[in-house]
Amino acid sequence: MQQSDILTAPGYYSLVQYRPDPLRLEAATVGLLLVCPNWNFVNVKTADSLARLEKFFGPVRFDREKVRGMLDALEERTKVMDPDLRTLEDLEKFVALRANEVILTPPRTTKITNPEKDFQRLLNRALGKVPRTRREPSKPDPVKDLFEQAIASGKQVERSVKVDLGLGGRTFEAPYGYQNGTFNLVKPFNFAVNSAIPQTERLAFECQEVAERRTPQGREQRVLVIAPHQDIRRDIHWNEIRAVLEKYQARVEDDLKAVKRELENL
Repeated sequence: MQQSDILTAPGYYSLVQYRPDPLRLEAATVGLLLVCPNWNFVNVKTADSLARLEKFFGPVRFDREKVRGMLDALEERTKVMDPDLRTLEDLEKFVALRANEVILTPPRTTKITNPEKDFQRLLNRALGKVPRTRREPSKPDPVKDLFEQAIASGKQVERSVKVDLGLGGRTFEAPYGYQNGTFNLVKPFNFAVNSAIPQTERLAFECQEVAERRTPQGREQRVLVIAPHQDIRRDIHWNEIRAVLEKYQARVEDDLKAVKRELENL
């Protein structure tokens, strides 16, 4: 059947995702598999860079070469299976065979008019790529402004503070740190609305791990979480999130007034 004989036909796509821990159900999309039976078209593509995984999961928690190998293996396996991927049922069986950290989501149906172009369009959406637009002016960063001003005035504030959590090389990072009885590792809460809950769970765990360790100088330390803007708080149930963070030994400040006073007294 020639492409010119069909105006629109159904296609079936699955997202390629990396899920390091099946129990946590956290997964990051790193590619796309598309099957178009009427076009005899099968294609799969995974991200060239693993930076998306670093951004999603925070500090590196995976073996880069291992993950890259699994993604390449999926692409090769798809090419081998190409002749057998001709129906939705074929794709569902192929998806069910995935058993490692790289998984395929259950297939979804979409309309296809041009397989190559539609594949690229779907891939761009899956990976969060959008057409470039005129760059907007950068938004003010009150946390950065406050601490940079304190540093400029000679206050004892450290930049880029890291704490080794001893969990397979996992590291907690904070843009600033300062001593006020306890050493505070400043962590602005800047998670996206649609990922606030799973990232809060991870942050709470890290807050507790930090609190159980001392600085190289033997000082007690804790994570100081700076609340997001009020508009965002309404969308992410901030009061519940705050309670969770405090339960795991984080200090949480809803504004910068108290922090500013502490910096002034350093």
